[in-house]
Amino acid sequence: MSNLGEVDLEVSDITNGIVEFSASPVSFILAPGGIQPVVVTFNPQEEQLYEDILIIESNDIINSQYEVLLNGTGYVPTGLDDQVPLVTKVGQNYPNPFNPETTIAFSIANSAQQAKLEIFNIKGQKVKTLVNEQLEVGRYNVIWKGTDNAGRKVASGVYFYKFDADDYHQINKMLLIK
Repeated sequence: MSNLGEVDLEVSDITNGIVEFSASPVSFILAPGGIQPVVVTFNPQEEQLYEDILIIESNDIINSQYEVLLNGTGYVPTGLDDQVPLVTKVGQNYPNPFNPETTIAFSIANSAQQAKLEIFNIKGQKVKTLVNEQLEVGRYNVIWKGTDNAGRKVASGVYFYKFDADDYHQINKMLLIK
């Protein structure tokens, strides 16, 4: 969350309806211009689609209650193959088109692969680096909030994300609509 106002933003409660989703922290005070990451954890219990609404209550005089749609698909692990991805790959961002943010999911198959995920504009200029580090085997989700490396909001339009991990290279297109 970010505070674009001129007074402290007091988030008094962050709640949701089902136990498969949880958020942390659930309350905090955010100074003007400040940013507070809120981590939403998804722990599915069954193989099904989960949907919920995250309700954020604050002292914002214009919008004291803000709702964020949560969804995820659970799966039932059947063995080691379900826990360890067999291939390094990146998926299509979701949602697409998006506003104000989108999630890019990828997996790493080999231990300690150097992974890089970058956003480029239609002119081919780098806008933001989301990931540039060695990662262990696993599945990852990265959120792009439509900002550049300096934290400024970017314009509506077509953007590309480039994912590189050792010998794997993929470029996908996405659309930001404001």
